[in-house]
Amino acid sequence: MRDTRFSSFAKRFSTEEKPQTLPRQAPAAPVKAEVTLKQYDLAQFTGQPIYSLQIGFWDENYTRGDFREAAADYVQELRRKGIEAYLFHGRIRSLVTVNLFKDGDLVPQPDGTTLYGPRVLELQKQFPYNLSNGEPFKLAIFGKEQEHPQPSFLIHMPRADQVAVPAPR
Repeated sequence: MRDTRFSSFAKRFSTEEKPQTLPRQAPAAPVKAEVTLKQYDLAQFTGQPIYSLQIGFWDENYTRGDFREAAADYVQELRRKGIEAYLFHGRIRSLVTVNLFKDGDLVPQPDGTTLYGPRVLELQKQFPYNLSNGEPFKLAIFGKEQEHPQPSFLIHMPRADQVAVPAPR
C-alpha cells in the first residue's frame, strides 16, 4: 500500500537518471525544550531556498523511548563526530538531516528533472540510506516490503506553517 503520509513537491530530484520526488513534512507539534536543540533546528532556515540531505526519521513506531529524544540524540552523536547534522520535529515524526545545500548544488536537466550535484552525491556515499527509527527504511509497495532500502534524499527547508514555534533569530 502506498504511504499517504507524505505528499510530493512538484520539483523532482535524483541521484541517477530516474527522478526522485521530495516529500513534504507534516506540521510540527510542540516538543519538550530539551529535545529541540535549537542551534541545530532546521526551523531556523524556514522559507529559505536551502536543502538538506535527509538521512533518517524517528516516529511513534519507535519502541525504545521518545522518538523526538532519539532523533535529537542521533543529531548530537553526529555533531560529536564533526558532521553538520540538523533536526526537525514534525507533528508525527522527527527528521535528521546533514549539511545544507543551495540551488547551485543541483544540476537541472533539459527534460525538467534535476539531478544531485557532486557535493550531494559525495555525502550520499557516507549516508546512503534514509533510516527509520535507526534502521534502513524499506518502503512497502502493494503490501510487500522492498528489497532495497530507501536512499537518502534532499528535502527543502520547512515552510513557516510547518513550524511549531518561531525559529530563533
